[in-house]
Amino acid sequence: MRIEANVKVAVLAALVMSGGFSAVRAQDQTASPEEETIADVSKKAEPTQIAEDFIISFNADALSILQSANAEDDAEGIDADVALRALLRERMAIEYLSRVLLGDARNAASEDQIASYDAVFPDYISNVYAGQLKQLGDKEFTVTKSVRTRPREIIVRTEYHVKSSSKPVAVDWRLRLSRDEAEVKLVDAAVKGVSTVLVERDTFKSIVKNEGFDVLVTSLEEKAAAAASPNVDIESET
Repeated sequence: MRIEANVKVAVLAALVMSGGFSAVRAQDQTASPEEETIADVSKKAEPTQIAEDFIISFNADALSILQSANAEDDAEGIDADVALRALLRERMAIEYLSRVLLGDARNAASEDQIASYDAVFPDYISNVYAGQLKQLGDKEFTVTKSVRTRPREIIVRTEYHVKSSSKPVAVDWRLRLSRDEAEVKLVDAAVKGVSTVLVERDTFKSIVKNEGFDVLVTSLEEKAAAAASPNVDIESET
């Protein structure tokens, strides 16, 4: 069933801004003698439904951040990059990603090298995905399909509606299920068919092979400190 997420995002964003956001769908909020917790509702939901709800609320939170950062009447304002990174560090499977992207290079690295890598990786990878959110977060989108591709993996397929493009931009979000299937974490965002994980993994492998592990860590530190920017431009037609 196609979900008109643009409507849901607007509603969810309003709830986020007002402090009344809930992960429970409106149709699930029926009266009962004993109130159910959000965790109880999540455990009863299908994993694909949990994944779709995650993407909708995740985009709503990103929209809220971008709107607050851009509000002209907000005297204090917020730093969008900092806020998006914080959101991503909460919602991403960072430990899992750190192992996947480094691959076999971890086995040959020293304890000190691994410690340096582990220290910078969360800031680096959250900055990478923050760049994508900066250009996706304020766009209307539709969830078109969710597919369980592996026992603990679900892909939520979405289409983002960009004014400069005659066609919607396809973004596949890959999520990792917890062992009890009660929650998911973000693993990958494939924008226009370009997987962030595959691009990053190939880059890591090339740097370690050609320049060494220490150079990889230095590169991650430099990029983690830079402003977030997307690795795929969704505004272009190509």
